[in-house]
Amino acid sequence: MILGISAVIILFASLTGMGLIIIRKIPILVELSPQEIELNPIKRLKNKIGRKKTSKFFSKDIILQKTLSKIRVLTLKTDNKTDSLLMKLRQKTRKEKNDFSDGYWKKVNSAKEEIVETPQDTNESKSFSKTRKRKLIKKIKD
Repeated sequence: MILGISAVIILFASLTGMGLIIIRKIPILVELSPQEIELNPIKRLKNKIGRKKTSKFFSKDIILQKTLSKIRVLTLKTDNKTDSLLMKLRQKTRKEKNDFSDGYWKKVNSAKEEIVETPQDTNESKSFSKTRKRKLIKKIKD
């Protein structure tokens, strides 16, 4: 309840702060001429790059090719690493699946029978006590 109220208070405070910032910036935006608002930053950057002379060693196409090839190499490395991790995970899963087979349950039942056949107390001849359960778990792990 308190968290919900505090979240609502923070929401309204942040909206109020954003509103104040916008109200302060409106007069400045109205005074700007259309040439100053001209283009978005990406188009301005393209225009600046287009105006500058580039030497034959640094043409736009070569830079683009190098960048794309680096991105491709990075993508291939990532794909290779992902593939190797998947293979390791699949091998681990297969190994666990093979280890957990019918032999596991036979092992559990035989260990249980061994512990039940050798009762420790006369009062607990057939029921399992905590120590018997621990012995069973220890035997299964071995």
